[in-house]
This record gives sequence, structure tokens and C-alpha cells, in this order.
Amino acid sequence: VFPVPFVLLVGLTIFSLLPPSTNLLAIQLLVPDFLCEGLLRWEDDTDLPYPPPQREPNIYMVPQGIKPILQRTAIEVLAWGLRNLKSYQLASVSSPSLIVECGGQMVQSSVIKNAKKNPNFSTSVLFMEVRLPKEELYCPPITVKVIDNRQFGRRPVVGQCTIRSLADFYCDPYTERRDSAAALQSDERSPSFRDDVLIDIDDRQPLIASQFAGCMTSSTLNKFSSMSSLHEDEFVDWWSKFYASTGDTSKCGTYLEKGLDTLQVYNVELEKVEVFEGLTDFCRTFPLHRGKTQGEDEDPSVVGEFKGSFKIYALPEDPSVPNPPQQFHQLPASGLQECLVRVYVIQAFGLQPKDSNGKCDPYVKVSLGKRSVSDQDNYIPCTLDPEFGRMYELTGNLPIDKDLKVTLYDYDLLSKDEKIGETVIDLENRFLSRFGARCGLPQTYSISGPNRWRDQLRPSQLLHIYAQRQGYKLPVITDSKITLAGEEFLLADFEDGKPLGTHLGPPDERLALYVLHKQGLVPEHVETRALFSPLQPDIEQVSARFCCE
Repeated sequence: VFPVPFVLLVGLTIFSLLPPSTNLLAIQLLVPDFLCEGLLRWEDDTDLPYPPPQREPNIYMVPQGIKPILQRTAIEVLAWGLRNLKSYQLASVSSPSLIVECGGQMVQSSVIKNAKKNPNFSTSVLFMEVRLPKEELYCPPITVKVIDNRQFGRRPVVGQCTIRSLADFYCDPYTERRDSAAALQSDERSPSFRDDVLIDIDDRQPLIASQFAGCMTSSTLNKFSSMSSLHEDEFVDWWSKFYASTGDTSKCGTYLEKGLDTLQVYNVELEKVEVFEGLTDFCRTFPLHRGKTQGEDEDPSVVGEFKGSFKIYALPEDPSVPNPPQQFHQLPASGLQECLVRVYVIQAFGLQPKDSNGKCDPYVKVSLGKRSVSDQDNYIPCTLDPEFGRMYELTGNLPIDKDLKVTLYDYDLLSKDEKIGETVIDLENRFLSRFGARCGLPQTYSISGPNRWRDQLRPSQLLHIYAQRQGYKLPVITDSKITLAGEEFLLADFEDGKPLGTHLGPPDERLALYVLHKQGLVPEHVETRALFSPLQPDIEQVSARFCCE
């Protein structure tokens, strides 16, 4: 318990600092007598209320005006997995389990057999029934402890975290649609996270025509294409699309006149865009600490991460009444997922000078798990606002290689290269989020041309996956109409009066893409991320624009 200073301005009373429902007995319990002297001002001479009855000699019962009203409450725990666990007592944490405590109740998860091979729990959903106050203000915290199941019966606590505010986890279990059973009984077969998807890609074709040269190594964007020579039958480069999206019409040529797609440029990180809820709609990341340190040599910093979430809702007071439906359902597979990650580093601005000439010689290094790509040979000399235009490709396995790290270094010929700043992207959150942050949705579905479709799945397949994750019935798709969750979408409502390009795909796929946009999924975008230095973790060193998929 940490002391909190008690400040009262002149002209205020103690009542102005307390909740409106607090009565006199609560003030007597909350504020000591020596603090009340001179602070309690009574308008009239009134008699004090009688003291509450005694349960035992000198032990008073808590009055009803102070004691919170308790109710049967369910706490569903999504124990998805543990990440980045540091060693404890010179031994790695290999077989961890989870203990969740709240309101005097406890529930324990299954044991992860080998955290290095798969750090996810085999049983992801845990259930607790506790009696919690109706008012969230008085709810006790949730304590999460990580136990390492070692040899000879040793089970030390290797990390823990305390979640003090539970307001974000309260929900109404009856508000969401619950027709997932009908979706499972449907005869239609659609790809899901548990299915293998056959991908047919022509390696001879670029990712986007004239957008990026090469796919297997870092490549340079064609920035210096002649804007004056653009014709109807000629490709436009990616920089035209980028400058058209930022509003710099002097550099985009005739891109906007052709009516081609633009992309969304965010001036913040994708996780900080309000409509995407931090990409934590499926699970959150809770940092783990050692707890109370026993000696000066123990590290009080973060020793791991707990991936999970909670759903809290009231239960009927009568135990014979059926409980509300389960909140965590239709979960994705918890096994390893091999993924291909492409990082497009576009530009950076606001670098701090590192050389004697007041400039920098920056270059990019990208790391994913044990794999890294250093672009030292292509450093940009003498600049504080570099334009990289580079693409880097790496492979990894989620959730083991979930942290994508993008670092800027200052190249030095004689001394060691100095780190300018770095940023870390949680790829697992983007992969699991219902907002589809894996690959942004373009504005139109094109099967050829400069804005050719890049995702491995077609819009109709993505729509089936979205419906399964949301617990909806599988969508009914025709050429001109799609029915999703009881709502009908017509192709004419989206393309009525609009000129259609020559590169567009079939009508059903175009309509499926429009429906996906209606669900608020992540569009094709470029985000701006702040890079920080480990030496000054709270001070932004540089801002960089890039995107990953």
C-alpha cells in the first residue's frame, strides 16, 4: 500500500472529494479524526447517526450504506499464451502454467509442455464464478501469476501482473448475435484459420506492376520515373500513388486523373487509430513482473508477457437459471502459423544529427525472431530526412516470431554504427485481429494493372472468414447481391453511376470487397511510427513511414 497525499483547497469541504453516495459513516471510516478537524462543516446542528450493531465486542458490522452490494459474477479468461519469458534463477522457463485470482477465487490453466516450441495454452478459455460488487469502483483486482513447473515438484512464481481496473472487461452477454451454430451446420465449406489454403502465384509477375522491383531481397522503388511520359497504356509507379494519397499533386502526375486507387496515410501508428481499438479486440498484452524483489541483483523490469483477455458479466442469482452464452467462441487455431512478412520502408524525417557535419548516414535493419536483414550497403549519406523506398522480406512462425523490429542506424566508416532508434510491431495482434490488419484492403478489386490484388485470399474468402470469426451465418453471395448477418448488400448501391476501369475483377468479388469495407476493416495504408532509442526510451528520436503485410 502506497500513501497518497491528501490535498484540500481553501473553501472546499471534504464532501466535495467523495462520491455523492458516500454518507457520514463512510466519511468517518475514510478520513481520520485528526484530518477531519476543521474540514467537516455542518450547516445545522444535527445529531450524529447511531453506530452500527456489534457483531462481537468492539467489532462493528459494516453498515449497508458502506458495504458494497455483491452479485454472482462470471469471469471468462482467455488464456491465449505467454511470450518472451526470461530465465528465472539461471534456468529457462520451459513448462509454465497460469493462475488467475480474483475475489478470493482461483482458477489454473493447463501446463504448456514446451514454451520454446509453442507458447500457447492447449485449453484457452477458463471460467470463474465470484461474488463481485455491482459498482465497478469497488471491484477487487485480477492477479495473474505464471508458475514454472520444474523438476522435483518445484513450482516457483516466475512472473505476475495485477489488473486493477476491470471496467474495460465488463460486457452484456446478450447483446451480441449468437447464430454461430447455424454457421457450423451449414453445408458450405469455407477457408478458416484451421484450413490449408492453396495459393497460386506467378513468381515472374511483380507484386504490383512497376511498384517494387524484386520480391526475395530488398529493392529500390522506382522514384524517378518521368511524370510527363505517362500515357493511358503505360504503368504508373507506386510513388505516384503515394503522393496522390498525401495530396502532393505536383509529384503524382496524372494519377488522379486516371481515377486509380489511393491509399490511406495515417500520421500515427496503426494501433493508435481509434476505430481499430488498438488491434487488441481478440487479446491484449499484459506485461509480467517479478513482483517484490528479494535482492538488489534482481531485475525489476518486464520479464515476459501474458497474451489474453477477460469477459466479465453478471449471472442470475438463482443457480437453477441457465447461464448466459459463452463469450469466447470460434477461436482460431492455437498452433504455429508460418507467415511471410514484407516491410516497405518509405521515408523518415526529423533525425537527430549524429555526425560532425550535422547530418546522418542512415540505413535500415529489419529483424524478425532470429532472422534479420541489414541494408548497410544502401545507406543514404548526409541527410536528416531520408527517403529509403526499400522493401524487405522475411519469414517466421507465429507466435514465436511475433515481434517485428525496424531499426535505423547511422553508418560510420571507422567506428561502430550508432543506433538511431527502433520500433517494434506485434504481428500476432495484427494477425488475430478481426479488423484484418494482415494486408490492407484496396479500394477496388483489380485482377491486373497497377493496383492488382495482392492478398493470398480473394475478397469472398476473406468475407467467409470474417463471418465465421463474428459468429454469423455464412454469407450468401451472388453476382449482384450478398446477404450477411441478415443484411443485404447490392452491387448497384456501390457502383451506381461510377466509371468502371478495365482491370476490375468479377462482380461477386468486387461486391465482397465493398462489404468488407463496410465492416470497418483496415484499408490499404501507410502508417507513421515513432522510433525510440534504448538509451532514452521515453524520447522520440525519429518518425518513419512504412507499411507491413
